[in-house]
Amino acid sequence: MTHDEYRELIQRELDGDVTTEERQLLQVHIASCDDCHREWDDYKKLAAAFGKLPKVMPDKSFVTLMEPELPKVLKKKRRLPAAFWPGLTAAAALVLTIGLTDAFGFLAPSPSISPEQQPEQVVQRLAIDDIPASTGPADVKHPEPQLILQEKVKEKPTVQVVAVSNYDLAKVQDQTGVVVEQQKVDAVTANPNPRGNGVVVVTVDAKPTGVKVDGDKVTVIVTQDDKSSDDDGSNVSVWGIAGITEGDSDEKTITFTDEFGRVIDQTRVFLRPVAGLLAADSALNRSIANAYNADPKLNDWAQDPYQVVYRHLRDLGFSDKATVSQSNDTRLIKVIQDDVTYQIRMGKTNQGYWQPVQISRMINPFDKDPLGSKVIAYFAGMKARGTIHGFGEIYLMERTDQTVKVSVFLERQDSSGVVVVTESYYDFQVLKNASGEIRLGDQVRVTTID
Repeated sequence: MTHDEYRELIQRELDGDVTTEERQLLQVHIASCDDCHREWDDYKKLAAAFGKLPKVMPDKSFVTLMEPELPKVLKKKRRLPAAFWPGLTAAAALVLTIGLTDAFGFLAPSPSISPEQQPEQVVQRLAIDDIPASTGPADVKHPEPQLILQEKVKEKPTVQVVAVSNYDLAKVQDQTGVVVEQQKVDAVTANPNPRGNGVVVVTVDAKPTGVKVDGDKVTVIVTQDDKSSDDDGSNVSVWGIAGITEGDSDEKTITFTDEFGRVIDQTRVFLRPVAGLLAADSALNRSIANAYNADPKLNDWAQDPYQVVYRHLRDLGFSDKATVSQSNDTRLIKVIQDDVTYQIRMGKTNQGYWQPVQISRMINPFDKDPLGSKVIAYFAGMKARGTIHGFGEIYLMERTDQTVKVSVFLERQDSSGVVVVTESYYDFQVLKNASGEIRLGDQVRVTTID
């Protein structure tokens, strides 16, 4: 694509008029093109500035004023030519808007009102530099835990508290014996924020009385209910907490304390699928193997990697609403959830059925993950130095506190000038200073995939 076409995509992205594939294409280009990145930032600031202008109710009907001009407008293109936009500053854009508005007579006074009757109008200068920098998401008041169900069990569970993602309810049954319906959980933990996945908390003979959110740390205060436990068993209560979204990552540390602040238990919860390897003997892959070996004809869906992923979205950590698509490579299945693209690498067994072996998440330059931004900057630097001709989508494969592994398609020119595309794995060292800021270390291990 040309730069003009990318500029058109920038305009459409701001209008909310792009497909998921176009958005991904634009994100990758902006990460490696300084000019388009600056232009993207300028237009976002300009849009924010226009959004701060006061709304004025015209005394004439908008439809009445526009009606004579509609035939002319409809004959024209939807946007100005892309070549025009690069030189358009914020001030020029405002002048253009006012000029077009005045041309249609929107700023002209009503004939029935005399100049003396016109209210005084104050025009405020609009400058991009005057717009305050974003300070991050506003504080969100989380609702109190909502009871989903309560069930009496004869044998008291070995755990006192449990915390899981609302996509990982199988753990509740494994640890307490209580089956939780997904529909009931979704009704409580639903959130308008697409990244606002919920957390499910399970208590045994107790109840959560408060929730404190501090970035990626969530504290749940639990009060013991001695009356609920008797010789006939224990009460297992399942609670939903919606909208746990703050922080730089989708990994939350849930700490359970009593009313005096003493720690009862601590666990980690992942609000979206976790990038990493899937063992051949994992519970999911064992269930696929058992189903196929029991009746290959009845379970012939296991011979199709797309069907394997589609049937096991929940087991892989996805929502039922996720979109599944197959690439040209049958080993790679893409899943899109909440505008985030994942890649499931599949492996074919000797018996002929497929199993998922790796979950990877595409690194988004617009995401707030600081480590992802540094990985993108690394490859953008390679391109700027001429080491590579270009790079494509970057997928996070594995991440620990000390390392991060990504896959990326790199473009290089051979001796004859032909651009060759190869897939490579990069293992980066992750370092953190005293203030908690992270950076990539100098040690990098590169593996080229044939």
